[in-house]
Amino acid sequence: SGNAKIIIAPSDAVMQYTIPRNMYEKYRITFRIGETVEQSSLSEKLTIMGYSRSDAVEGVGQFCIRGGILDVFPPSSKNPIRIEFFDDEVDTVRYFDAQSQLTISHVDICTVAPCREMIYEDTEKICEEIKQYPQTEWTESDIDKFKEEYYFPAADRYIPVIYKKISTIFEYIDDEYAVFLLSPDRLGDRAHAFEKEITGELVQFAENDALPIIKGDYVIPLKKALESLSAQCIVLSDFTADTQLVKPEMYFNFESRSVPSYAGNISLIVDDIVKWHDGSYAITVLAGSKPKAEAFY
Repeated sequence: SGNAKIIIAPSDAVMQYTIPRNMYEKYRITFRIGETVEQSSLSEKLTIMGYSRSDAVEGVGQFCIRGGILDVFPPSSKNPIRIEFFDDEVDTVRYFDAQSQLTISHVDICTVAPCREMIYEDTEKICEEIKQYPQTEWTESDIDKFKEEYYFPAADRYIPVIYKKISTIFEYIDDEYAVFLLSPDRLGDRAHAFEKEITGELVQFAENDALPIIKGDYVIPLKKALESLSAQCIVLSDFTADTQLVKPEMYFNFESRSVPSYAGNISLIVDDIVKWHDGSYAITVLAGSKPKAEAFY
């Protein structure tokens, strides 16, 4: 929805593929009361978005169409959504309980987004390209699954065939955001280990004839991902040192010192706070929970 304020991700997650932003926006459906939606293409579009059609919606990732009623359960919602149409016009939008089928609340608008990390449109084209590689028992079976099941658990083995360019979460971050890198040297070490781990798994798949050696990327190196970043990048490190990931344009040094253990003695903490306050310091006290903060206050 674009409303996320803070995103926290390890280097592994940043390096892995996600849906290209243009495809995500193409396959994100907004239902607003009074607006028209072409019902004839809904089933096909929801299937491409990763939803499976069922007789009744009972879990996340399912949809059901009965006459002029669409039930769908997006992964971003706690409850399924029921959209009722008058011809192609959205008449009502409401959340309902999957078990009792009773209405929970009415809304004027809702958005249904893809429910998979990877979506694709042309399975015939994917199958034809897979056939260009040495065939194994697994690839022949997977080609049949692309044609018959559309989505299946091992489809991500063919990421380089499906996506010619790996898109990461950075594609969704505009220049109005700031990206913080914590301990970049350790991030770099972890990223290198993750690349090595993925490469090892691919080699093992190939040796077991489970997957041919496919040209292309399964993950994007962290440094390369950062180079594509348009947002401001801020590096937080214990030491002032160059990193292989980014080259800072400016350095800001912050002095720090260890805080003694007060062993629950509030009077000692107060004495120090008074001393720092008299020294014109700005003071921020962090607590492990809200009750602890309230007790201290």
